[in-house]
Amino acid sequence: FRSVKNLFFKDAGRQLWLVVVPGDPMMDIKALAGLIGARRLSFASAETLGEVLGVQPGAVTPLAVLNDTARQVRTVLHAPLMQASAVLVHPLVNTATVALPPAELWRFMTERHGAPALIDLTSAFRGDGYAA
Repeated sequence: FRSVKNLFFKDAGRQLWLVVVPGDPMMDIKALAGLIGARRLSFASAETLGEVLGVQPGAVTPLAVLNDTARQVRTVLHAPLMQASAVLVHPLVNTATVALPPAELWRFMTERHGAPALIDLTSAFRGDGYAA
């Protein structure tokens, strides 16, 4: 099983991004932006998170694409997550966790929101702090 970290960003062009990565590595946000084709990523506000994905900080989940009916968010999954036996995600609240086979997560996101980009984000992982 692989826990995931879900990062909700806004870029310099005001595009919203939901990036799903393994839960353990720290991220180099500048390198991440280059990999996904974004300009100057910064974390989106709690207000935007609630309005667009319908969840609170700490409860961000790839399942929240269900609430993005206007399809304002571009989604990215770290491609190697697809090789895990299961990924652990919040079911729209952070008081519970569910295990899903990666293929089922992909199917859910694709059917409810559109296919997420599958990108190997390994080169944006770093070991010296959370997000910079």
